[in-house]
Amino acid sequence: MTKKIEKLIMIICLTVVVAGMTTVKAHAQPGVSVSFQVFYNELSPYGQWIEDPSYGYVWVPDVGNDFRPYYSEGYWVMTEYGNMWVSDYPWGWAPFHYGRWTNDRYYGWVWIPDTEWGPAWVAWRSSPAFYGWAPMGPGVTVTMSFGGYNPPDNWWVFIPPTYIHHPRWHNYYHDNYNNITIINQTTIINNTYTESHHTYVGGPRAEQVKRVTQHEVPIYNVRNESRPGKTVINQNAVNVYRPTIEKTERPVAPPVTRKAEHPIGKPQPINRSGNVKHEQTPHESQPPRQQPQKQQPQAQPSKQQPQKQQPQAQPPRQQPQKQQPQAQPSKQQPQKQQPQAQPSK
Repeated sequence: MTKKIEKLIMIICLTVVVAGMTTVKAHAQPGVSVSFQVFYNELSPYGQWIEDPSYGYVWVPDVGNDFRPYYSEGYWVMTEYGNMWVSDYPWGWAPFHYGRWTNDRYYGWVWIPDTEWGPAWVAWRSSPAFYGWAPMGPGVTVTMSFGGYNPPDNWWVFIPPTYIHHPRWHNYYHDNYNNITIINQTTIINNTYTESHHTYVGGPRAEQVKRVTQHEVPIYNVRNESRPGKTVINQNAVNVYRPTIEKTERPVAPPVTRKAEHPIGKPQPINRSGNVKHEQTPHESQPPRQQPQKQQPQAQPSKQQPQKQQPQAQPPRQQPQKQQPQAQPSKQQPQKQQPQAQPSK
């Protein structure tokens, strides 16, 4: 009887252990489940939400003129999912790992949120001399990024392969003025990583980078943070907030939003004036862009002024016409004097 009780206790203990292990595994990836509201609430202090007729609520970061996604304030590390962008922005956990980016003439860089997490949503190219990447635009899938996706040429960032994982890779960046030539000399990298029916863009593999650098490539684990914040590397792990976004209708509007003055159009090239700068800044650039629109109607009257002067030039021509009728009475006066001369005879 005692042996049966002992066996029963052992079975119960094993069942609890297995159940516990299964529970941990089920909740280990990818993290907590939240709605779009977490984007709205957490990103509002760092930018502006705009309601666009085509894309819905989109976000414009409050950054400088030289901002570019997957270029500014960040670097690449190799992870179990492939190359992952580690952003130094406190809001970088969201726009560089969910959704897509586009560059608009009026607003500058705009983030369009989505539900799927990834190490980075970019397209990759390579050659013996360069590694390059560019943000994936609205509606661009992983498959499309491997062929048929042609972003503006100056969206691409090219650096020597040796510095792909260097935190200060910007020091070795090749200006985008030569991008067309480099694009024609590079080929698409179509490496992917698949987990739980999700396919991620991997970029260059660790062994490929090792052949170029002649050094071992550290591969970091990705660990889940419990709350939004800056992505942090601690020893051999990248700690990032990456919740599961529920695929439901977007519940409530962002806390502060406004209607789009101009619908977001097709992806636009970055302005070539200056070094990797474009004309649009999310908040600061809007007033300057509205001023030219107000000046254009003011410029038209200046063109109409000569047209108004032409009618003013006609009155001087009409004055001689009015004087001619006044000259006729002077001719009629001699005609009245002729009948007065006949009685004198």
